Amino acid sequence: MGEWPIKIALCVVAIIFPPLGVLFKMLWKKWSWMILVVNILLTLCGYLPGIIHAIYEILWDHQLTRREIKERKNQRKRRKRGRGRSRRTGGYY
Repeated sequence: MGEWPIKIALCVVAIIFPPLGVLFKMLWKKWSWMILVVNILLTLCGYLPGIIHAIYEILWDHQLTRREIKERKNQRKRRKRGRGRSRRTGGYY
């Protein structure tokens, strides 16, 4: 069936109350809490900016999940460990 029925339902929820739509999407995709905080601030500034931000966040999957962020950090750590002294010769590159 795909993700579109879920996205459409979340958009309807976001039109009624924008932070709730972002909260459901955040829990579904395991995003950072900062997106929800930004949406709450935008909704407090005005209802329309909150709706626009909520629909943008729901429809476009541009955020990394917590797992992807953790994997990227681990990749960087592995790359850093490989730099410096060569294990075979004991010298530098």
